[in-house]
Amino acid sequence: MKPKQSIKNFLYSHNFSDGLKISIGVLLPALIFAHFNQFSTGIIVSLGALCVSIVDNPGPFSHKRNGMAYANLLIFLTSMLTGLLSHYPLLLGLEIAVFCFSFSMFNVWGNRASTIGTAALIIMVLSLDEQKTLEQSTNHSLYVLVGGLWYMGFSLSIMH
Repeated sequence: MKPKQSIKNFLYSHNFSDGLKISIGVLLPALIFAHFNQFSTGIIVSLGALCVSIVDNPGPFSHKRNGMAYANLLIFLTSMLTGLLSHYPLLLGLEIAVFCFSFSMFNVWGNRASTIGTAALIIMVLSLDEQKTLEQSTNHSLYVLVGGLWYMGFSLSIMH
């Protein structure tokens, strides 16, 4: 195949359009918030979008919608619980053990469920950064949820 033709085939491929969609969906919140001097908030919102983008696999509309909705619910709850337990090392250790096992077991239900578990584990690890007050934990979790909902709406609105 000619190099020009293979480049053209790649640019018109499903993989390229998915990569472009994920890049825009994840980067746009951080860029918008940075424009308003709220870069750290934008990073948290983009983190939520990133976690939900993991679940955005090819498939029927209803499977994508339900998968991203469950991912939003789990990343919000996981982020909130991890933030609340940050002051209690023993409970935090127990949460990590239980969540690692539980979310890894999502693999049993297939690829989409496995990616939901992976998204929840990623948000758990990235929410371990510091001890948070109830207000800080709630704000962080809500920003993560806003990012996830943003990505879900963005992705489903341009689904072809």
